[in-house]
Amino acid sequence: MRKINTFLISIFIFLCTDVFAQKNDSTICLEIIGIAVHKTEPLDGVTIKLYKENEELVWEQITNIPYHDHSFSFSLLRNSHYSIEVSKDGYISRLVSIDTRIPDDVQVKAVNKFVFEFEVDLVKEIKMKDDFYIDFPIAIISYNATRGAFENHDDYTKHIKEKIIMGIKGEVSVNKE
Repeated sequence: MRKINTFLISIFIFLCTDVFAQKNDSTICLEIIGIAVHKTEPLDGVTIKLYKENEELVWEQITNIPYHDHSFSFSLLRNSHYSIEVSKDGYISRLVSIDTRIPDDVQVKAVNKFVFEFEVDLVKEIKMKDDFYIDFPIAIISYNATRGAFENHDDYTKHIKEKIIMGIKGEVSVNKE
């Protein structure tokens, strides 16, 4: 009986340790690099906020400095969910969702971490007839096990952009209840 209890306690500790390790993985797996543009031109005065599991981690502003690199970058930990909010006065804020879960068998070290680059096209604030979709993330980035890389869900982004355009025109019909 004592051997069984010791065995069960050992399994329980192992499972708790495994779950804790997955949730608190300190391995940097993804370098994400972004730039805010308007009609293909980099924007100054953009505010960037990085959230991890809905907690704000970083706030920075891209300012007008000669020879300034307008891009921003973050090193993201494995097995977490992040959001990047990109905003500027007079423009509609954008949210990018990033899921850094990758299979356990994918080894990531500092020298071979994944890199993903993206542009966020900010549009000037306008009066919308239906703004239901404006707060949805404009992009969702996650690991594609088939390709072995992080990528944007292009179909989702296209769908949200179409819904926003329809909202501008007043053509969105959605049950919001």
